[in-house]
Amino acid sequence: MPRILNTLARELGYSPKHVISLFHEHVGMTPKRYAHIVRFDRPARSLRMAERVHGRSWPRVSAGSIRRASRMT
Repeated sequence: MPRILNTLARELGYSPKHVISLFHEHVGMTPKRYAHIVRFDRPARSLRMAERVHGRSWPRVSAGSIRRASRMT
């Protein structure tokens, strides 16, 4: 289990499994699943922001990056 979860459980006076159970009960998913969603959402938000700022969709941005990278080789 992640160190942060063990630390939190110790500070709360619960077992790590009980903390996971409480998290799931209140949030509707495990802390691990939540962390995966948060990790995926950050880059997705950045791509949406870039699209609004630059007016280009992420497929167009990535295609341009691929073209530039292929010219470097």
